[in-house]
Parts: sequence; C-alpha cells; structure tokens
Amino acid sequence: MTPTNVYALFVGINDYDPDLVLDRVAWFPALSSCINDITAMQEMLERQQDLKLHALVLKNEEATKERIGTEFEKRLGKAGPDDVVLFYYSGHGTVELADTAVWNHE
Repeated sequence: MTPTNVYALFVGINDYDPDLVLDRVAWFPALSSCINDITAMQEMLERQQDLKLHALVLKNEEATKERIGTEFEKRLGKAGPDDVVLFYYSGHGTVELADTAVWNHE
C-alpha cells in the first residue's frame, strides 16, 4: 500500500515580548510547552508507517506572520487531491480579520 502524503507546517511559539500589549487589553506572557507540543505531534506522525510526512517546523522568532503565510502557499500548496494538509499551531492566539491573500484558498 502506498503511504499517504502529509504536507505539514508545525508552528510553536514559547517566546513572546513581555512588553507587547494589544489594544491595551491583551498581553502575551511567555509559554513553556508550545515547542514540546509541535515536537510531540511531529514525532507521532513520523512513526506512522502509512504516512509519508513532508514537514516544516517554525519555532519562536522563525514564526512570523509573513513566513507562515509564505510557507502555507509554498509547502502546503504542494499537496495533491489525494494528499493531506496539516497546519499545527501551538501558542497564544488573537482574533483578527482574515488576510485577503488567503480568501481564495481552502
């Protein structure tokens, strides 16, 4: 049986600027387990014999909004109709309007 291709982007952010405050309401203290989360998920998928994992891992300062957007298109865009795409994020989150650059993508 041919393994299923999984195109994955793992993003983990532990390190946050303690002086960053969003709209004077939300602050983002450092976290301690986000890198561990994405590492555990990647290792679990690598052990699956029926999957062929094509993964990129972005940690802390590597995980800029621009880089994540670029890798979404570059890496995850390689998936074909029978492949699986996985975006796995561990870190703080906020709510904002979707970037218009991704409106035409599923």
